[in-house]
Amino acid sequence: MWLILNPLLNGLVYFAVFGLVLQVGSRVENYLGFLLIGVFMFQMTSGTINQSSDSIFSLRKVLSGLSLPVALAPTITTIRRWLDGLPSYLVMIVMLIIIPPAETLTWKALMIIPLVLLQFAMSLGMSYIAAYLVARVHDLSNILTVLIRGWMFASGVMFPIDDISNIHPTLGDMVYWNPLHHVLEIARGILIYDTLPGLDSWLVVLGWTVAALMLGLFLLWRREGKYDLSDL
Repeated sequence: MWLILNPLLNGLVYFAVFGLVLQVGSRVENYLGFLLIGVFMFQMTSGTINQSSDSIFSLRKVLSGLSLPVALAPTITTIRRWLDGLPSYLVMIVMLIIIPPAETLTWKALMIIPLVLLQFAMSLGMSYIAAYLVARVHDLSNILTVLIRGWMFASGVMFPIDDISNIHPTLGDMVYWNPLHHVLEIARGILIYDTLPGLDSWLVVLGWTVAALMLGLFLLWRREGKYDLSDL
């Protein structure tokens, strides 16, 4: 229930602050839909990474005692989080259809399926990396929370990413390579604005997905059996 209520409540707060007070909504077509997609989809990935980051450390004695692969802990945590959270995506789409200005979905909306699969795989890879780092230095979990909060602002969850690009071109270049920015832009295009995403957006997301999975699995495999997990 809270996997649905939490992004809804956060969305209401962001709408009040950015949409009403800061008047961001006056510059964005269907700002409520823009915000719903940003909040729901970002919190799915951020929640996955947050939960999975502590999985190896929390289960270190079980993993060590049963000689289980280290990657099993973040994998199970990620899958469980997504199984619990996928209904929130259905709620998001229903809200886009019924809340004015109500959107009429076209065949382009079907592209949300491969996009969500890519987002899941990317979240899994990033969870591997986060779980590895937190298992090595547990205090990094506190820093991770701050980094994810900054990542939210750099992904254009509450406002158009052009607002960041206009500050300085270098910031715009950095934001361009932010995979979650592209995930949100693709989702908004196919669900709200009835536009097809560019190939470059898919390639950025795919590249980060492959890189995160390969690096995460390599880090966990490299340390497999080289230290006593019970001493972490």
